[in-house]
Amino acid sequence: MFQKISLTLVVFVTLVYTAAAFASDTGQLYAGMYPDDVWRNTEILNSVAAWAGKRLTFGGTFLDASEDSSNIVEKLEQAWQGQSTPFVNVEMSGTAAEIASGELDYDISNFASGVQEWLNKGESRSLLVAPLQEMNLQESRWGCDPENFKVAYRKFISAFQELGIDNDTQVRWAFAPNGWTTPACGSIAPYYPSDDVVDVIGISAYNFGPNEWDGKYRSPTEIYKYLNELRTFAPDKPYLIAQTGTAPIGGDRDAWLREMFTVLSSDPNVVGFLYFNKDKSSWGGNEWDWRIFNEYERTGAVGFVEGMSLPTTMYTWPLTRWFQPGPLPKKPGFE
Repeated sequence: MFQKISLTLVVFVTLVYTAAAFASDTGQLYAGMYPDDVWRNTEILNSVAAWAGKRLTFGGTFLDASEDSSNIVEKLEQAWQGQSTPFVNVEMSGTAAEIASGELDYDISNFASGVQEWLNKGESRSLLVAPLQEMNLQESRWGCDPENFKVAYRKFISAFQELGIDNDTQVRWAFAPNGWTTPACGSIAPYYPSDDVVDVIGISAYNFGPNEWDGKYRSPTEIYKYLNELRTFAPDKPYLIAQTGTAPIGGDRDAWLREMFTVLSSDPNVVGFLYFNKDKSSWGGNEWDWRIFNEYERTGAVGFVEGMSLPTTMYTWPLTRWFQPGPLPKKPGFE
């Protein structure tokens, strides 16, 4: 009798937990970050967790497809050892036309091989890959060429398939345009490779504040308005803010960060974000020292800590429910 009651309770609890994990429009959110030093991502991600009181689900990084495989493995492992799922922006040396023509197939195969080497370490390793991010900007080498971009994007999927990498249980593919499109480059929709090869859609959205063309310090609501454009062609996909940040001056940064968590967690498609915690002030133009956490001083913006402490800000590693066979649903589940 005791054993039967225990089994019933276990089944009941399991069903309740599963239903909660897959509830749609829950208002929950996964947080992520691009640490300022890719070779010290593990250390920095651990420091952020100690500072913020909660770990980050996503560890962002940038990779060139032609990088040595040992670099690819190390950069992915840095995020994984920080107990975060890697979100990888993949860059290349050519234009969209050159990539689509096959001129750089060797580099794509090189990247796929490096990822496979890392995945072969086992222990549920998995990652999200965003090939040729911000393709709707004229300044991107592969930018402003939607038809060739879509061909180039699919070359990554094919290269992974040829190596036997599972595109559901080991890798999920992200389409990551910039929120704002260079006027000469049209709009976001023509660049979309289609639902069959895109699992997650992410945009880059920054508050440039005084460095903006009109000097306006924009709220999260204003910069995330581009999400509405995504809903015109992919309304049922999960969205990630693939890159985001706010200017350190021109407004109340802590209030901005608190609002960011609130705005994103209330969006019907958004499942997470990655904050761009890098110093690009030396780049000139409209760039800033975007960092909200200083890994050397172990201090940072209180608004981010407050956002991380919200019960709606979740943490999971590994993202088991995201890496199951079949299409990724609009709300993949918060574990």
